[in-house]
Amino acid sequence: MKRLVSTLGVIIIVVSLAFFLTSCADNPVGLSSGKPGILNKGEQMKLLKWNDAFKQELLAKKGFAGKWVFPNKDAVVGGKKTYNNSVYIPAGAVSEPTYVTVEVLDREYAVVEFNPSMTFNTSVTITLSYAEVDLGDLSPYDLKPVWYNPETGAWEYVDSPVTVDTKKQTLSFQTNHFSRYAWSW
Repeated sequence: MKRLVSTLGVIIIVVSLAFFLTSCADNPVGLSSGKPGILNKGEQMKLLKWNDAFKQELLAKKGFAGKWVFPNKDAVVGGKKTYNNSVYIPAGAVSEPTYVTVEVLDREYAVVEFNPSMTFNTSVTITLSYAEVDLGDLSPYDLKPVWYNPETGAWEYVDSPVTVDTKKQTLSFQTNHFSRYAWSW
C-alpha cells in the first residue's frame, strides 16, 4: 500500500511538472530564428497585463463565447460576453461548419484565445479590446497586437495593418489563422 501511494505521488509530481513546463500563455519570453516580427534569443516580448479590477472580475465571470460558423454565411463570434473581443468571419472563410470560440484568459498577462487552431480560406478580422488592459503611460496608438506561435514557442507581431478605434477602445486587424493574441508595444 505504501509503495502504491509513493508511486502515485511521483506520477502526480511528474505530470504537474510537465504541465507547468509546457504552459505557454503565462510565458512572455519569445525565442526565435531572427525572422522579422519575431524576437531573437535573449530578447523579451513585453506583454501588457489586465488591470487589477478586471482580473478580479474575470475570476467571477469568465469571458467566453462560442458559435457555429457556416461556409455560406458571415459570422461574428465574441462581443459583449468576451468583453468586446471578437472575430468577424466572412462567408467562404471556412470550408465546413466549424465551432469557433473566443476566450478571455484569466492570467496575469492580457491574452485572448481564438479556437479552433486553424487556417482560414480568406482573412478574418480580429478585434481586441484594450479597455481592461493596464496601459500605464502608453497611448492606444503605441499598442501592437501579437500572436503566440506554438511551432516556434515565440510571440510574434501581427503582420497586418492595425486599426485603432479610441471610442470603442479596440484594435482590429486581419489574419488567416487563429491563436492566442495579446497586446505589446
